[in-house]
Amino acid sequence: MAKENNKMANVNNRYSVINGVLRIHPGVTMIQAEEFKGRISLTGVVIPASVREIGREAFCGCRGLMRIVIPDSVPQIDENAFRKCTGLRSIVLPHNLEKISRGMFMECIELRSVVIPRHITKIGECAFAGCCKLSNVVLSESVKEIGWGAFAQCCELASISSLKHVVTIAKYAFLGCTKLNDENGSKKDQKRKKNKKSGGTIKSKKVKMKFKPCHIGTGFYTAGIWGRSNLRPYKQFRPDPAA
Repeated sequence: MAKENNKMANVNNRYSVINGVLRIHPGVTMIQAEEFKGRISLTGVVIPASVREIGREAFCGCRGLMRIVIPDSVPQIDENAFRKCTGLRSIVLPHNLEKISRGMFMECIELRSVVIPRHITKIGECAFAGCCKLSNVVLSESVKEIGWGAFAQCCELASISSLKHVVTIAKYAFLGCTKLNDENGSKKDQKRKKNKKSGGTIKSKKVKMKFKPCHIGTGFYTAGIWGRSNLRPYKQFRPDPAA
């Protein structure tokens, strides 16, 4: 009985944690800012349909989380909500999500693929920056803008669909994405589109981008890609000075 009580020890009127699985109680409408930040012991999250918002940095640094399913009741996920969830491999985003916020999945180094819901019009600044194993992104045709550094240093990114519908791509959006050669990630004509100096070129009817090869530096680097950002990741990405 004592052992069972230990399993239930982390319980309050908002949530309970049993064997590493966080269960938000029905009736809770918001997961507060930084509420579970740095809880490395969490391995799973169950979010009820009553939740309408996930606050800023709510799960930042929860390194044990591997998969999260967010119900369609959630239209708002604030900036850096899942930043540095380094064990996160898959995420199911709600269909009613209104935006991909700044730094939302930054440095989720195990994230492999993501499907952007149909109502999203903008991918926020640094949203997926440093997701070094992200290889496939499915954009909805509603996405018209990709923010500054949104996919920077996603060095395995080889496929991103519906890029031709994007109107605005900000600076450094695809910095270091050297495997991405055209709107479908095809390697066709790779030699023509890629060279050592430029790192590559992406072309479509509406989009033309160039990006440079880059490397990972340590510590904060104000003159590089993060010079306009207040984010302070453990490892910073910067353009290769030799490029």
